Parts: sequence; structure tokens; C-alpha cells
Amino acid sequence: MAVVFSPDNRRVAHPPEVCYRAAGWEAMDKRVIEPAGLPPMMRVKMSYGGRDDLILYCYKAGDELTPNYYNQQLKTVYNQLRMQPTVSALIRFSTAIGEDEAEAEARILALAREMLPHIMTTLQ
Repeated sequence: MAVVFSPDNRRVAHPPEVCYRAAGWEAMDKRVIEPAGLPPMMRVKMSYGGRDDLILYCYKAGDELTPNYYNQQLKTVYNQLRMQPTVSALIRFSTAIGEDEAEAEARILALAREMLPHIMTTLQ
């Protein structure tokens, strides 16, 4: 789990796969999912040297969560133009997939459901 946060700088966060690719990982599958009990999140399967990782992430822009980087950027700029403070953050969960991708997804979703309310409270 990682949280990249700024109380007033929208440039602090970028899609995690940017860093993964820079380290030699390859994106195998990327899509938005809408899991029960969570906001829409980006789901990315990354692969490197025989290892597969599953990543779920979303962005916080003010009080809103979005899986879309550009939506987060636009919301932050819009709020700044209106002189409203806008917290920006990338909230990322990741796990090794191992033998069973469905099990890895269930595990990472359980972590996200447990942690996201605490993260949102902390980032107010």
C-alpha cells in the first residue's frame, strides 16, 4: 500500500505503471473496476521476469475519488481556480499474484475495503 499526498500540489501523483515501466515491468491488463463497497478503481496487472503483481489505485481530488488521472488533474485545477483548497493524492494497493489471480484480487480488495476509510479520514 502507498499513499502519495499533497495538500495543494496536483503534480505529486502520476499513474503507478509509469514507475513500474521505468523499472522494466510490462502492463498486461489495465481496466477500471467497480468493486462492491469501494469507489471505481483502476486495476492493472504488471509483469516482470516471471513475476506478476496486481495493482489497484485511485486518485483523491478534494472530496472525490476517481480512477482517472486526468479527471483528478482537472478537478484539482478547477478547485484551485475557485480558490478552494484541494487535497491531491494517489492511493495504491498492490500484491503479488502468485498461483491464483482471483485469490490475489480478493486479498487486495479486502485490504482496500479495510484501509480506504482510514486513509480518507486522514487525508481530510
